[in-house]
Amino acid sequence: MNVELYGIKNEFMQVWLNIINNAMHAFHPERVEKRKIIITIEQSKVTFCDNAKGKIIENDLLKGVGLFMCQQILEKYNKKLSFRNTKEGVCVTILLNT
Repeated sequence: MNVELYGIKNEFMQVWLNIINNAMHAFHPERVEKRKIIITIEQSKVTFCDNAKGKIIENDLLKGVGLFMCQQILEKYNKKLSFRNTKEGVCVTILLNT
């Protein structure tokens, strides 16, 4: 499957790196022995799911500069960032067709 994104490559790379970096910082050695981040690429979305056992609280989503910047970059290209808590951790999705 081929998925094409139009925009500035470095901006999209920054979004991906921020999402992965946030997931990596959520891992605590005493809670998770086998750490993993699963990236799923589909035609309409890219999803990053971790098993860090963390949770996202909606009011706290944009306190950090990284996620706020990700949201600003994606909105510039009419894309959207969404979050979902799972029993394992958090899934962050970039919606490509908004």
